[in-house]
Amino acid sequence: MKLPSHTTVIAYLALFVALGGSAYAAIQLPKNSVGPKQLKANAVTTAKIKNGAVTGAKISANSVTGANIDESTLGRVPSAASAEKATTAGHAATATNATNAASAAEAKALGGIPSSGFLQTNAVQFGSGALNACFAQTLIDMPGWFRITTVGDCKPEFKLNLLNQSSETWQYTTEVGTFGLGPGSSTAFNFSGNLAQLFAVSEENQTKHAFLDCAYQGLIPARIFCSARLAPAS
Repeated sequence: MKLPSHTTVIAYLALFVALGGSAYAAIQLPKNSVGPKQLKANAVTTAKIKNGAVTGAKISANSVTGANIDESTLGRVPSAASAEKATTAGHAATATNATNAASAAEAKALGGIPSSGFLQTNAVQFGSGALNACFAQTLIDMPGWFRITTVGDCKPEFKLNLLNQSSETWQYTTEVGTFGLGPGSSTAFNFSGNLAQLFAVSEENQTKHAFLDCAYQGLIPARIFCSARLAPAS
C-alpha cells in the first residue's frame, strides 16, 4: 500500500484539529458569553424554564393582569373574613344608620315603657298671675282641654275661672265638691286655704284626664300659681 504523502497527513491533521476545536467550543461555552443578541426570538419556551425560577422580582410591575390568574386557586382575602355575612345586603340601602339597629326594637320604649307612657313637654304647663288685678290673666291654656284664668275682679281672693275648651263634657273634682262642664262652658270657684287641687276627667273617655295644682300667696300683691299635667294616655 502506498503511504500518504507528507502534505496529505498535514491536511488531515489540520482538519481534525479544526473539527475537534469547534465541537469543544460548542459544548464548553465561556461564562457570560450568551446574551440577548445570541438568542433567537421566542427561543426560550415554557419547557426550558425551571420550575420556580421566575420570582416576583423578575416580573415587571403591573404586568400580571386578572386575565392571567386562575381565580379558583386564590384563597380568601384576610380582611374579607366577615364578608360572608353580606349575603342579605341587598336591603342595606336603607341601613345607613343601622350599625346598632340590632336592638332598635327597644328604641320605641324606655325601660319597657312605651313613649305614650311619658308626659310630653306640651302636656305640662305652669303659670301665675296677680289676684288683685282688674282684668283676667291666663294661667294655663291647653287647647282641646281647658283654659284657666284669674277672675280679674280686683279682689285679692284665692279663686280662678275655668273654661272647657274641648268638645266633651268634663267632670271636675275639687275640695268643695264635683261639678260638670259641657263643651265651651266656664265657671268660677273659690278655694279655702293656700293650696288647692283639681282633678278633671272626660265623661266620654275616662282615660283622658288631667291634674291641676294651685297655690295662693297672700302677700301684697296677692298672686296665684298653677300647674297642670295631662294624663300620658292623652
